[in-house]
Amino acid sequence: MAMRRHSPGPWSLLAARRATAVALALQWWIVVTGATVRLTGSGLGCPNWPTCTRTRPVPQLEQHALIEFLNRMTTTPTLLAALVSLWICWRVARPDGAAPRRDLRISTALVVGGIFVQAALGALTVILELPPEIVAVHFLVSISLIATATFAWVAAGSTTPLRLARGRTPAAVRAAAAGAMLLLLLAIIVAGVLTTASGPHSGASGTGQAIDRFGLFSIAVTLHARGAYAFLVLVVGLTWLRARRREAIRDLGVLLTLVAVQITLGEIQYRNGLPWQVVLAHVANAALLWLVASRIAIGAMTVASPGPRTSVTVAPAPADRYDPVSA
Repeated sequence: MAMRRHSPGPWSLLAARRATAVALALQWWIVVTGATVRLTGSGLGCPNWPTCTRTRPVPQLEQHALIEFLNRMTTTPTLLAALVSLWICWRVARPDGAAPRRDLRISTALVVGGIFVQAALGALTVILELPPEIVAVHFLVSISLIATATFAWVAAGSTTPLRLARGRTPAAVRAAAAGAMLLLLLAIIVAGVLTTASGPHSGASGTGQAIDRFGLFSIAVTLHARGAYAFLVLVVGLTWLRARRREAIRDLGVLLTLVAVQITLGEIQYRNGLPWQVVLAHVANAALLWLVASRIAIGAMTVASPGPRTSVTVAPAPADRYDPVSA
């Protein structure tokens, strides 16, 4: 008699929440390791792809080669975590009569697909010797993956699927304001990417390679700085408007703190000749700031769908039970 094989699952929403949290944390971490490669000048420490050199699959004990190889190897646990979260969210438990959680399935699938896109962009970055256009796109794809992974994590915390708020309701107004906040922050990040791609950190200074740069440093840094202060004013205004909601004031307070830290780091790095350690802290905090802003925006732009309708049968009371209404 053949034994039946049972695939694991269905999984609880708690398992989905934990899996998406790990996947999200690794999306943030790979941004930090990628920025470390660029800012330490280790961009071509491993000049070949997918191996380190033509004759060695792994690097020698040399600083720049090890830093770049660490960033490459970070892709493996990031992909594994994304695949695990996809599997769990695909087989998450749901009440009888409820539709599959398409919000969880689609968002986690997009994260997995985005990691493969990132791997291809990473290969092109090495093969074409760090063109600033591809390096910039490489970073912006990471930013989009953080937002997508954040959506999956937020959705895993809801017992019903999330959907966009629509109509002329207070929820729709909040959604529009949150969307505008996120777009402004994205514009600031793009200006920051252009600033870095025009500044002294070409990504391969430690390996002695001459890398093309954008000639937009003065314009980009001006737009980036002014946008950051405008974003600070916007967050302060939103915090004041939402001061009556305890959850909102908590989230916006965290965001406000991160914005203040980001502006401080930006001023320090600009006034001290852009030391790479401070720039790295600036990039790491920017990715965290984007994560928190995405969490707030997703919470404001989405509402939970109504749960499945279930018929409830009420058993008649026994004849000998005391009924205070008819007594």
